Amino acid sequence: MGASSPRRIVVTGSSGHLGRHVVSALVGAGHHVHAVDRAPFGGDPRPQEATVADLAVLDGLGAAIAAADTVVHLAAIPNLDTDPEHLVYRSNVEIAARVAFAAIDTRVSRFVYASSQTVLGQSLAPHVIAPERLPVDETHPLVPREGYGLSKLAGEGLAALVAERLGIGAIALRLPVVWSPEMFAAHVGKRAGNPEQGAKSLWAYVDARDAGAAFLAAVEAEADGFTALQIGADRPFADDVRPLVDHWYPDVPRSRPIARDTAIFAIDQAAQAIGYRPRYRWHAEGIEDTAAASTEVA
Repeated sequence: MGASSPRRIVVTGSSGHLGRHVVSALVGAGHHVHAVDRAPFGGDPRPQEATVADLAVLDGLGAAIAAADTVVHLAAIPNLDTDPEHLVYRSNVEIAARVAFAAIDTRVSRFVYASSQTVLGQSLAPHVIAPERLPVDETHPLVPREGYGLSKLAGEGLAALVAERLGIGAIALRLPVVWSPEMFAAHVGKRAGNPEQGAKSLWAYVDARDAGAAFLAAVEAEADGFTALQIGADRPFADDVRPLVDHWYPDVPRSRPIARDTAIFAIDQAAQAIGYRPRYRWHAEGIEDTAAASTEVA
């Protein structure tokens, strides 16, 4: 199926912070979306179909996926703030397994999974842990240090299993913190007030609209086998990342020179594999729309 052909897509976790933007991108591109979530969908444009149900017990999951050719699996407990760590791990893995094996049973042709920067092991660690090298790319070792990151790594394994069993393309997108424009002040204030967390997350973030576009690109791109790709902004959340890197990671080897605006959480591979090009850059003063800027220059 080529990129120009509309797909029938089941999106799990469709009503969440990320899900609304993913559904918007997919529907806006002409795909038929069946949204599945415990909460009703509240975004725009709306999906063509919607099921309000708990994925952990949904009897109709197999039937919903059987009517689709593509699965985009986003549903998960997103962090450890409100639920015990063992429950986060167990719930996320069990739901990912239900979705993955239903996708195998019904023989979908594309599987896209929402993974996380936490699989690296730095961003939710109890203290700053130096990466092996900078910038950090997809070849970096994966050493989750808490239950959420470990559940996401297990989900990547399930996505790889789907690809292997069906001989299809399965793509895991590793996301840093996802920021929405309507929460600009809160997001920026939280990051500015916690320099250690900025270092642990490699000063990475992704605008929710760019995240939605990344999932659209993963659905439409030519792909074979399993691929894990890092998704983020093309600039760090810092006026000049060089002194920050020197302060927090002075002895970490660098695979290439780091400029003031180098993305330390590298996204080069996503650009090459699925054509991902983030549009939005966040600064303490506001959000820059690079597409609008390019139009003005032209």
